Amino acid sequence: MMDANGSSKGKCPEDQSHSSKCSHECLQEALTAADATLSKQCDSSISGEPNGRGESVQTGNINNKKMCLQAEKSGGKTGSDLAISSSVQKGVFLLGAVLGVLSVILAMNSSGTSKQSSLHISRLIESLEKHGYSSMIHDHRERHAYGSPDLLTTDAKQELVDRLLQRNLQKKDVDEDLEVDALVKATEPKFMTIDVSGLKKKRKDGEELFCVVFDAGSTGSRVHIYRWRFEDNGVQLVKEVYRWVTPGLSDFVHKPEAITDNIQPLIDVAMETVPASLHKSTPLVFKATAGLRLLDADGAEMLLQRVRELLALTDFDFISGDIGIMGGRDEGLFGWITINYLLGNLDGSSLTAAALDLGGGSIQITYKPQHLAYFGEDLGLLELFGDGYDLYTHSYLGQGLKAARNGTLQEALDGTLTSNCLPVGYSGIFTYEGIDYKVRGPEVASQDECWRQVGQFLSTSGIVTPWDLIGNHQNPQVYLFSYFYEVLEWAGVITDGEAEKIMTIDDFYNAAFRECHSEIQHPSHPFLCQDLTYITRLLGETYMLWDKPLHVVEEIKSGEVSWSLGAALDALSRLHSE
Repeated sequence: MMDANGSSKGKCPEDQSHSSKCSHECLQEALTAADATLSKQCDSSISGEPNGRGESVQTGNINNKKMCLQAEKSGGKTGSDLAISSSVQKGVFLLGAVLGVLSVILAMNSSGTSKQSSLHISRLIESLEKHGYSSMIHDHRERHAYGSPDLLTTDAKQELVDRLLQRNLQKKDVDEDLEVDALVKATEPKFMTIDVSGLKKKRKDGEELFCVVFDAGSTGSRVHIYRWRFEDNGVQLVKEVYRWVTPGLSDFVHKPEAITDNIQPLIDVAMETVPASLHKSTPLVFKATAGLRLLDADGAEMLLQRVRELLALTDFDFISGDIGIMGGRDEGLFGWITINYLLGNLDGSSLTAAALDLGGGSIQITYKPQHLAYFGEDLGLLELFGDGYDLYTHSYLGQGLKAARNGTLQEALDGTLTSNCLPVGYSGIFTYEGIDYKVRGPEVASQDECWRQVGQFLSTSGIVTPWDLIGNHQNPQVYLFSYFYEVLEWAGVITDGEAEKIMTIDDFYNAAFRECHSEIQHPSHPFLCQDLTYITRLLGETYMLWDKPLHVVEEIKSGEVSWSLGAALDALSRLHSE
């Protein structure tokens, strides 16, 4: 390959402008070099498995992930990851997405879902062709057919070949999709029904109602107190008060007696904010998320029982089921409701926004699909304020920010955990699931190795690319919240008081590049290089959102963005039905 000055190079040339695309030749060369790694599969002990709550669970621990990485170094068979030098990292963003998704596709084909998989491949081809990679894709797919034919049934092989040779989806395919959509819509399950309109019949104009929601996350707990007022046009949110404490509830699994000091201050805020005369009529919800979902059942129940004992000392209105662990599906749905409620999109006619929530232990993605035929059990009907919304939602347990940190750490000979994503010479403590680990940074900085380690973790995540979100006219906006926002705030990309920041994949990459090459260390956030790299690869290569403006938010119209508002609306709806 020749560079701009006529020099011969064996890899993608250095791009000081940090563009997210590079030449066909660069991608062709990198793709060819990656062929040998495509068939490698990491040990099943670190693959995603369903946990019964609508989530994919990362089952491996630190040690067996380290074994997988060590096997890779020694030539053993591991997850299909592409070690990319810093000079080609951005140029092969799309390539990384291709390799990651194809690993998932091959696994899906081997489990009998070849039709859906080949549809995903077709969408991938179509998407890349739109970005100007037609000739490279055409040549490569004819030579390689994207994977080992031994993994596919005869019918699946033929269908795969047929679709790979298509330049675009034919009209008949679209017609077939629409027919299947109608069938899916008629048989899809109902997620939930939320309707607060009936509350107005029991209240006078100007009367107020409160709702208290506790969010016990993996890294901290919050209390949200919502104040509603009944007006001519229904129930209106007047004010929200919220407070938070750290650490998360799961950190007390080995010292449950300390929960009181952590949670009681939040209970006190709720009791002081809600007028005493309304305590008995105020619904209360206490839900723990990924932090407790990752614990064993006995440990989680022990913590929740202590919480029940504390809340029983109040007069708030709750039943046993209001205090517990929230499933990933509900967390995703409630987050989607919050964003679209605050945006004013829930009038039954407006376009709705997609919601991506990055927590400490899990990731949730929820949006309204364009074609229902591509989705299975993660598709359902949400009945909200009298209107119906067909939504796709999925939660990936074990893929949150702290889980990703855990997943990239490697055990050194002295028993400490190391990562090339940490600052040079760093030494400190990393707490995960209530256990303190000694961690240290490398002797020499290497963003290449950090990039590779994060990619290795993502390659075993089981996260599926949301094809129907890319270019979907029904989801013109994508909203990111929780740690997506906080990490940018730590990095100084978002300033104090800035409720929303519109970003692109390039912006995320540039932030990661600056942080990983900075000589200035952040004592409070030693994992900042790791966090930004993880978010960049997640959004760019796994979710493939390179063409979409990404709205990173903490608040919308003075309302905090979290799943708690959606849960409060659900609690009010149940109050109406009683």
